[in-house]
Amino acid sequence: MKYYYDVVLSFAGEDREYVEECADILTALGIKVFYDSYEQDVLWGKDLYTFLADIYSNKARYAIVFISQHYVKKCWTKHEFKFINERMFNSETEYLLPVFLDDTKLCGIPETQGYLTNKTPYEVAVMFAKKINKDIDVELMKSELQQSLPTYEITVRGRNVRFYSAVEEFDAEYPLSFLMELYKLDMLYDLFILPELVPN
Repeated sequence: MKYYYDVVLSFAGEDREYVEECADILTALGIKVFYDSYEQDVLWGKDLYTFLADIYSNKARYAIVFISQHYVKKCWTKHEFKFINERMFNSETEYLLPVFLDDTKLCGIPETQGYLTNKTPYEVAVMFAKKINKDIDVELMKSELQQSLPTYEITVRGRNVRFYSAVEEFDAEYPLSFLMELYKLDMLYDLFILPELVPN
């Protein structure tokens, strides 16, 4: 079956900062994400109850559910999870991917189901990317950059990768999507490091 989205994100508004960083990284990696802030033009004027039910039931290959004390209390997240749970019940393939942001339990998730906990948004995004495509290996790209640039602190910040070096007196960010594309084409060293876009 062909899906419109690779993943939908279900979360409480109080956890938006965490989820948005995750969504930004996923998008930079070329993953098609349903995240409400990206879809304001589509959502405007829609009957959200019906529209979101269809999204969570039919339109995505996976659903990442960010579970927290806030998630279990909200009407909208209960609505979303109802359709996620129904899809999981009716499907023989993996769909629900739980991420626990605190110690809150959520009725409807089997105790035997694999989940993530104590992860940063970056770690969640990178793990999901590898789950759907083993070739999207951000950590491997970072390690190769680190070998070539040993005096640098290299960190992913949303859609960008930050390169900071006190030794080189350099602090700049480059799009994660650009670096990953160079990496996939095996041109990261020749087109990024050798031309000294980052001093070395």
